[in-house]
Amino acid sequence: MEEIKEIKKNYEMGFISSHEFLCEYAGVLSKLGAQGELIDAMNTVLAPLADFIVKDILNASDDEKKQIKDFFNFK
Repeated sequence: MEEIKEIKKNYEMGFISSHEFLCEYAGVLSKLGAQGELIDAMNTVLAPLADFIVKDILNASDDEKKQIKDFFNFK
């Protein structure tokens, strides 16, 4: 769990990109395997994961926003 907290802190402080965040997080999850800590680790990451997705969407250009809407079939 300490590794997850460190990755989350580094992302929130802007030290790592969202891509690095996901890569590091996936590495930690693979180490945890089926241990009970896996669910806790997944829950720890949901908020920052959702946060950077929302930030990316909000900061997207108009063309990118249109592509996102088209992808999800929003009208």
